Amino acid sequence: MFHICRQRRELDRLSKSVEHFLLYPEDDIEETLNEGAVANLQNAFSELTAQFSLMRAASAHREEEMTHFVENIAHQIKNAATALQIRLDILQMKLKLPDEVEALKKSQLCMNRLTDEVDRVLKSSQLASGKITMVPKNRSFRSNKGML
Repeated sequence: MFHICRQRRELDRLSKSVEHFLLYPEDDIEETLNEGAVANLQNAFSELTAQFSLMRAASAHREEEMTHFVENIAHQIKNAATALQIRLDILQMKLKLPDEVEALKKSQLCMNRLTDEVDRVLKSSQLASGKITMVPKNRSFRSNKGML
């Protein structure tokens, strides 16, 4: 991250130097042409632009891979949790003793929390990848004259 910020600052500095040269060529045109500063600035500017573009593309690709990985893991966990929930439901039908039924209810509550958490992770990764979008719910805001 520090490397990107440093390159961005260098890119800004070079860009300002080129703009100054193009806007005010009469200030130091002889000195600039003699030293070849314009060519150096253009080369450095081109190199930094290319490096920055490559880094941005690599970063976007890495982020896309991580989002895909998280989504796959969430699906795998959700499949296992669904299979476990089915077994708990079958067990619930077979249990008769109140203590066993109560213990099973606690297990189902834990299972529901796990399923909710996996759903949250899955939706977050799908939002990040653009597979789904957030649609705000319409909320009605009524004005209560007595409340204002």
